[in-house]
Parts: sequence; structure tokens; C-alpha cells
Amino acid sequence: MKKNGFTLIELVITVAIMLALVGIAVPSTISLVNKSKNKSRDLQIEEFLSSAENYVIDNKSKWNMSSIGTNTYCFSLDDLVVENYIKEIPIDPVTEEKFIGSINIFVKDSKINYEYSEDTCNNRLVDAGLVDNNYDDDLINIDNNNSESENNNLNNTQYLKNKLVKDHNLKEDVDKDGKTYYADRYQPIYIKIGDIDMLWVFIRVNGDGTIRLVSNDSIGSSAFNDKSGGQKYTGYTYDNSAPNAGDGTNSTIKTFLENWYQENLSEYDEYIAETRFCNDTSSSSKYNFGSVGRIKNRNLSYICPNTTKTYGGEYKLKIGLLSADEIAKYHGNGGGYNDYSSIPDFLRNSWTMSPYNSKALYAVTNGFYDKQLVSKYGVHPVINLKSDTLILRGEGTKNVPYEIVPQDTTLKEMI
Repeated sequence: MKKNGFTLIELVITVAIMLALVGIAVPSTISLVNKSKNKSRDLQIEEFLSSAENYVIDNKSKWNMSSIGTNTYCFSLDDLVVENYIKEIPIDPVTEEKFIGSINIFVKDSKINYEYSEDTCNNRLVDAGLVDNNYDDDLINIDNNNSESENNNLNNTQYLKNKLVKDHNLKEDVDKDGKTYYADRYQPIYIKIGDIDMLWVFIRVNGDGTIRLVSNDSIGSSAFNDKSGGQKYTGYTYDNSAPNAGDGTNSTIKTFLENWYQENLSEYDEYIAETRFCNDTSSSSKYNFGSVGRIKNRNLSYICPNTTKTYGGEYKLKIGLLSADEIAKYHGNGGGYNDYSSIPDFLRNSWTMSPYNSKALYAVTNGFYDKQLVSKYGVHPVINLKSDTLILRGEGTKNVPYEIVPQDTTLKEMI
């Protein structure tokens, strides 16, 4: 007859079975817990990457991502907290301590990629010269014709025109479109466009918000017009169908400039605005044409008067020349015909767009002289950048100019 309870052998077998079951269950449970922690960790890292991407997209007007090149940069997790893209650095489910590490940013297959790393961020994007650290949300409303909503898109100093007004001691005046901000020779501001081997000098922000530049170097020499013998040949165009029509025969210098534009600037045409140029053939009772009278009387103006002549007048162009008024303003002493003590070196010995009697005005060391139209002198083209032009990098100096078009444009549409 069997006694109640287990025999010793039965107990040993039972314990062995239980231990075997525990040996199987515990590792499985631990594995499930670890998998859960790792999954939670991966989800958190995905949130970091998404936050970093949103940070770049939301601030693409101030981040120069097109110049990232083959480099790898990074955000620290603290950067994302400071910029309010994550509330705080969370606990790592695996280590049970706060996450450490950074988000690496690099280009692969022409796209920006984001990757989490446990390493400390040692090549921060904000320290790499690719971000405008002077970014400011304050709006400089210098585009008088823009609506409020349009101006709100121009509210940071990465826009060239706002940067110029905020960071440089520009002077104020008016033109036909509104308030204009101009520089002078005492603080030259240099700009580079793409891979063109030349610098441009900032003249003014026009009343329509476009940015007027003149080439630092002459592009060659040209006659103002191969024809002479009458005042009409002082016109940038002549034999127009009506006053200020601008649809007549091109002057020699107009053809010269437009051919140069097609050969050198056509690939950057999207950045260049068509705006006002003045070949002032309005009457002046004493000096034949208005610009000469204004210069002699020290009454300079950016407003181009209408003309009754069928030559010259005001034009809407993509390329032209500075008027004598503009050069005198840039000179900085406010007027005088032949008493400028030092016209800036780079503008000397070059044509202006302003006529004088049956000749045209020419800038020299100590002012302006009238020269025969068929004479050949230096040509400094003038263009106007569109009002929404962005700065990629630079300081505006001759050695480190503002760059507004990437030399390698393959990354322009990445963000």
C-alpha cells in the first residue's frame, strides 16, 4: 500500500522539471523585455531624427545646406531641446539613463540624411559657418510694394537685402518706387555670383526691393555709340516710336552689354530682375540734359525724369550702366561736376549712362568729363538681384564676399 505524499525520487524529478521550465522561461522573458526596450529606443531615435529634419526644413531660409558638400555635421540633442523640437532629453530604455549622443547630417545620393550616433557632437553645424548666427525675426520692411504676407517671407537677415540694411550703415533716399538704401565708397560691400570670376560692388537697395550691383572690374572697352553728329545718338536707344518707349535702335554700348550678359550671366538669369535704368535726356535750360544740371548744382537724384525726346529716357532692363547721379551718390560727397577729389578707383575711366549735349559723361579721377560717343572707354555692367535673393555665406568684404549662388548648384533643391 502506497503512503501519502511523494517519494524522494518523485520530488527530485519534480524539482528537476520545474528548474528546467524556469531555465526555459526566464531567458525568454528577459529576451522579450530586451526586445521591448530596444524597440522603444528605436522609436525614440526615430523621433530624434524626425525632429532634426523638421528643424532643418523649418529653418531652410537661414541654413546654407547647399554648402554641406561631402562633410558630415551634427546637432547635439541639447540643440533640439534649445530650439524646442523636443521637450527634454528622455531616458534611454536600454541604459535607463538619459540619452547621450548626437544627430549626424550628411549628403548621400543627393539627399540630406540624418543618423543617430552615441558619440559626442564634435562638428556642430552651427559652428561650421553654414548658419547665419545673426538670424533675426524682426522684419525690415523695405519693399514698399509688397503685401504684409509677402514681407513676412522676407523677415530674416539671410535675405540679402535685409542683411545689407541691418548690418551695414546705409544711407536713405527715394526713387520712383519708394525708399532706397545706398552705400558709399567708404564702406564697399562685395558680392560674388556663382563661379563667375569677378566681384560685384553693392550700390543700393532699390525702392522695389531689388539689389543694385556694379562690376568691380571693367569687362572691356566700347564706344558709347559708333554713330555721332547729333544729340539723338546719346540715347541708350534712339529713334524710339515715342518718348520713353525704348524701342528704337540700340546704341553700341547697349549691344555690347547685352551680348556680354548672354555669354556670362544667362545661366544666372533667374536671380536677376528687370528694373529701372536712367539715360536722362530730359531738358535742362542751361546744361542741355537734366543729369548734368543736377551734378553741377549738387542736387542728385535717383528719380529719372520723363523725356520728350525719342531717344534715351527711362528703361526696364536686366543690364545697363550707372548714371552719373548714382556714381556721385556712391562717391559720398554729394555733388559737383569736376571737383570730386577721388572717384573710387574701380569706376575711373569708364562710361556712365548719362548724356551731355551730343556726348556722354565719363567718370575720371576728379569727376566727370564729357567725351565723344565714338571714343572707347571702360564698361562696368550693372545688374539688379531679385528682392528674395538669399545669402549662402560670406561677410561682404573683398576677401570674403557675400555669395548668393552656389558654385556647385547640384544641391540647390535638397531642402
